[in-house]
Amino acid sequence: MSGLGLVHVRSATPDMPRLLFQYGSPRSGTTFQSTMLCVAALLALAKDPRSLSYDACCVWPATTRAPPINFTLPDGHIGVVKLHAKPNAPGQSAWIFATAKTREEEGSIKALVRSLDVARPDIRVRLQMVQFTADLAQRGATLALRYQEIFGLSQSETNVLLVFMRYWSILRQCCGPQMSASWRAVLVGAPHNATQQGKFANADEDSPAHAACEIYSLDDVEMRYLATEVVRKYGSVLPSLVGCFNGSYCRRYSALVAAKGLRFNENRSAECTSRRDGVGREGEGHRSSEARKSEGSGRAAQRLSVKGHQKH
Repeated sequence: MSGLGLVHVRSATPDMPRLLFQYGSPRSGTTFQSTMLCVAALLALAKDPRSLSYDACCVWPATTRAPPINFTLPDGHIGVVKLHAKPNAPGQSAWIFATAKTREEEGSIKALVRSLDVARPDIRVRLQMVQFTADLAQRGATLALRYQEIFGLSQSETNVLLVFMRYWSILRQCCGPQMSASWRAVLVGAPHNATQQGKFANADEDSPAHAACEIYSLDDVEMRYLATEVVRKYGSVLPSLVGCFNGSYCRRYSALVAAKGLRFNENRSAECTSRRDGVGREGEGHRSSEARKSEGSGRAAQRLSVKGHQKH
């Protein structure tokens, strides 16, 4: 998952900037944090779903290429930009949320944000959180409590965020082309640690980082994910999991992994269908970010062209 989730907002928390960066190295928990950030921002800023312009969602071209210096969003919009590349000094105030694997990495991030904050005296760039990869393994979706404080979420809004992230986290690790290496190894019949890579490569069954995919009915988890308030209200503007969820996608893709030994991110469109039998917004299944990009990237690019939204 990558890019910029752009949402039109008519009512907003007054002291919160509209531009939010998620920054971190690959495999450090960036997708988890950017998803949590996007949902928390939606809950904080879009109290009424009717305040959202559902056709205003677009995707920043790549996490490895930052928006240009003095980048700004259109008036009245909120954008969540996920980056592996270092962000440039923006043309409007921004918050930065980051992920780090080590204290040294945290120090580099703080130094970067200080340099961005002094680039222009009229613009504030603030570091709101550094999420350590180890914390993600130990605390998972309960990290939502930190976002409750930052975004001023009510208890009911925080519960909505927690429920969504609970099912999202299971599907992220147990379903589709970016499933955990340990679960993929189980599906293909490989030894437990034979193919493991990434942030939780050495997690065993006694580790809090162990996905434990075998204990879930993934069809049920998929349907519960689609039925969450977040997907029903904001599904069309959310950065999605990689997959085409409709209640049976996980089972079908897992069978394909077992039969063909698919590797990480291999055959990303496999088992995607055009069926709209999920329970997401307007009865649609939660389509992948790739599917939504192919439908609206042209219009989105026109709305968010660098030339049109860069201050000179």
